[in-house]
Amino acid sequence: MCSNCREIGVAIDVGNTNNVINGLGAHANGTDDLFDANTDCDNNLWFSRFFHQH
Repeated sequence: MCSNCREIGVAIDVGNTNNVINGLGAHANGTDDLFDANTDCDNNLWFSRFFHQH
């Protein structure tokens, strides 16, 4: 679980594609808990056990 990070808990940068993000948790991070800089998450698949939207 990633929590109380200064800005973003878990991030994928532009151009980093075809990822499977699974089994993570994120809560109470500064800007976002989960963030994908690619348009519409490109081909990244996000599966999470726990996260909280601000």
